[in-house]
Amino acid sequence: MISLSLNQRRPKPGRSGIIAESYGEIGEALAAADALDPLECRRYVEERFSPERMVDDYITAYREAMVVAGAPA
Repeated sequence: MISLSLNQRRPKPGRSGIIAESYGEIGEALAAADALDPLECRRYVEERFSPERMVDDYITAYREAMVVAGAPA
């Protein structure tokens, strides 16, 4: 799968990026990218990568790592 997105995580097709399942689909996927609303792409990224969400995600990841390592939470 080839993922072409405005962010590094898997895009939500039609909202934040496009997905091509093979190299043969890239031309069609790029044409579909022209239909993406840049403001909607931005909103999607702001929701997913707000400072508050990023902090919450890091705290969750650290807590999970502590559990795996057997460290007291």
